This record gives sequence, structure tokens and C-alpha cells, in this order.
Amino acid sequence: MHLRWATVVALLAMPALAQDAPPSVSVLLMLKLVTYDQALATRGTGDFVVAIPYEKSQTKALDEVLLAAKGLPQTRIASRALRFVSVSDPGDDAKLAKALDEEAPAALLVLPGSSRTAAYTRLAREKKLYTLAVSAADAELFALFGVTTKDGKPLPVVNLAAARELGVQLPSSVLKISKTVQ
Repeated sequence: MHLRWATVVALLAMPALAQDAPPSVSVLLMLKLVTYDQALATRGTGDFVVAIPYEKSQTKALDEVLLAAKGLPQTRIASRALRFVSVSDPGDDAKLAKALDEEAPAALLVLPGSSRTAAYTRLAREKKLYTLAVSAADAELFALFGVTTKDGKPLPVVNLAAARELGVQLPSSVLKISKTVQ
């Protein structure tokens, strides 16, 4: 009996697990974070394309993100038209790189549950793309931006190592209101 109470007390003392914000909130907030990059103007011209690589098992998550993207009030990033494209992942890095090159993305949005996050991270780094993760856990591991929740409210996640590697320069005011991870 004493052991059960100790277990209950230990569980209650644990911090709540991070929860992902809904795609309608996370996509909007991550794109807003991109606009705060002080080096954004130097990162290309033309449409601001967000590529979403997906595996066959991720079509439901892809549909949710595309629906959220369609409902965004934001249609531009800086002065660039905002456009989302889905890219079917053939499971081969070279073929995926070629498919991404055809779209000329500025950002890569990674869906939750991908088995190819290492490949996506590598390609995004090679191509100097912003990485956005719908899953807060993915943002903490490899992506530049993500969104979690705290007390039921969305909380931006900024991966400082990814920011340094990409040369993203965020004002301290953004970092103060975000969960930052190394």
C-alpha cells in the first residue's frame, strides 16, 4: 500500500509532458517566428515555399497541415508570397533532394511520426532551409522551430543549435517568450 502512494506522489510531482499545439496554431506561429529572423531578407527572392515531405503512412497528418495552411490569414512572408507544396518521399535521399530542388523551398515542414527525420534534417542543412516541426518533440531534437503548449497556451520552441547553424538571428524579445533548447 505504501509503495502505491509513493508511486502516485511521484507521478503527480512529474512535470506535465509537452503537448503539441494543433496544426492550425503551430503552422501560423512557426511562420510568424520565421518573420522575426533578422537575416530573412538575405534568404532568397520569389515565393516563400514551404515543402512538406511525407511518407505514405502520413497522409492524414499531411491533410491536417494542408487544411491548416489553407486557413491561414497570413499569405506572405515579408514581401514574398507564401506557398505550401507536398512532396512525396520516395525513400531515397537523392530522389527527394531532386524533388525538393524542383520546388525551390525556403522551409521544410516535418510531419510527426516520420521515419526519415535524419534525412530531412540533413537535406535541410545542406540546402540552408528553415526547418519547422509540427511535433514539439521533433523541434527539440532537430528542427529550428516548433510549438508546444504550456498551461493550455501555445509556446514557441526555438532550437538554438539549429538557429546558429542556419545563421538565423532572432531578437531577444522572441527568445524570452519561447522555450529554447540547445
